[in-house]
Amino acid sequence: MKYLIAILLPDDIAKDMSAIQQKYNNGRWNIALPPHITLVPPMVIDKSLEEISAIVKQSVENCKPFEVDLKNVEYFAHKYYVIYQSVNITPELENLAGNLNDACQKIAIKIKKYDKFVAHVTLSNDLDKNEFIKRFPQIKKEIAERSFVCHQIALLSRDPNKDKWEIEDIFELK
Repeated sequence: MKYLIAILLPDDIAKDMSAIQQKYNNGRWNIALPPHITLVPPMVIDKSLEEISAIVKQSVENCKPFEVDLKNVEYFAHKYYVIYQSVNITPELENLAGNLNDACQKIAIKIKKYDKFVAHVTLSNDLDKNEFIKRFPQIKKEIAERSFVCHQIALLSRDPNKDKWEIEDIFELK
């Protein structure tokens, strides 16, 4: 089974972000997750949900709620373009992501490793160059800087036979 760990956005911000994602979806991008900030990328784990949850819970037991600042609209340029809203990486966010990634590296059969943690919320994905040139300035006009306090993180799973990710567990930061 595939899993990932993310910060799900508060309902009001998620609603606005979801509207942007739908508006600027070119049809190639399967929006399989609600708007979120990935802490641990998709990974394959063959342990029980209880075992995985226990490891995540242990990894966050000393984490307190913290401020999350959604900042500028930026992009990744790979084979296709990805437009996203950047997230200010605070020590709390970096430590949370680092602790979770370290724990998951020990139990995952397969996990994508990033050279650098780039906290972000994806706004549009799988864009060719012409789509990117048209959409980037439009999205920049529609997105405002926002903040919220992160009180919890989510463990999500994806069955290989399904299109969407499912929330398996929520972990409160105390």
